Amino acid sequence: MTKRELAERLFTLLAIASLWPTILGWTHPIYKVILIVVLAILCLLLVNRFRRINQVFHDHRPKDRNSA
Repeated sequence: MTKRELAERLFTLLAIASLWPTILGWTHPIYKVILIVVLAILCLLLVNRFRRINQVFHDHRPKDRNSA
């Protein structure tokens, strides 16, 4: 596991933890700001994961299907 993947996993756990104030009913404007920032970062992580997965599939695709 690379440092980048580890950071993504840790941030995902942090994002889950950031939901608890809302679940417990604690209302404060800063929580909404934190949730919006976390959502934006999670969207970026999702896009990066899809790009990495597509790159792996592209790298392992046969170059010439007729020569098999």
